[in-house]
Amino acid sequence: MNQQDHWDNVYQTKDSASVSWYAPSLETSLQLIQQLAPNLDTAIHPNDCPIWMG
Repeated sequence: MNQQDHWDNVYQTKDSASVSWYAPSLETSLQLIQQLAPNLDTAIHPNDCPIWMG
C-alpha cells in the first residue's frame, strides 16, 4: 500500500475522535500560536516553539 492509499484508508475508516491527532478543543494550540505569531504574516518554525517535541 502506498502512502496515499494508506491515508485515504485512515480517513475513510476511522472516526475523527479515534485518531491520534484529534483534539476536542484547540484552545491551548490557538493560544500558543497567538503567543508565537501575533501577526498573521509571521511564520512559525518548530524550533521557535518552547515545547516542540519533534
